[in-house]
Amino acid sequence: MIASGVAWTVHIATAGSTTVSFACFRREDRDPWMLGDAVAALLAAGAERTDRPHAAGSGRGIPILHTQRLRLQRCDIELHAVHCASGDDELTLTLPPWDELCNDLDTEDALWEACDLVAEQCSVRAGCIGDGEAFSLGDVRSMLRRHAGLLLQEAEAREVPATVAALHRVLPRSGLRLILR
Repeated sequence: MIASGVAWTVHIATAGSTTVSFACFRREDRDPWMLGDAVAALLAAGAERTDRPHAAGSGRGIPILHTQRLRLQRCDIELHAVHCASGDDELTLTLPPWDELCNDLDTEDALWEACDLVAEQCSVRAGCIGDGEAFSLGDVRSMLRRHAGLLLQEAEAREVPATVAALHRVLPRSGLRLILR
């Protein structure tokens, strides 16, 4: 667990939802389903299923779309994985707007712990935090203009100018750096 000792140290302005989107190294058809690994880790951390999993694909290999709804503490989470034909796979955690999120989770640490578990299980390259705008890897400055925060590997995090954004924390399992504007 990431222990800061303070319930909530940051406020991210999100309207309809808080979305954490990840670009993940592409899995091959013989690999385990990406979302299955993430769900198993969250269940082990105390989350509960609130619906059956939903998947769409050819019936062989990794599904093209895979969705699972969970509840962590009082927070409803929807995980959505997209297996891409080429390039990175995508995984999105959709949570309530930040103001509600602060009431649904006991501490901010619980949120970042869930993100870290997912990132660790899904071979995440990078991620973004915002209110649902599509995420694509690119120049760090342009990504920061479009998103409230980024989850970056150490090398990419070093490219972020201190005048534009700041390191909020390091997620210990995945090693991702949470950068907030």
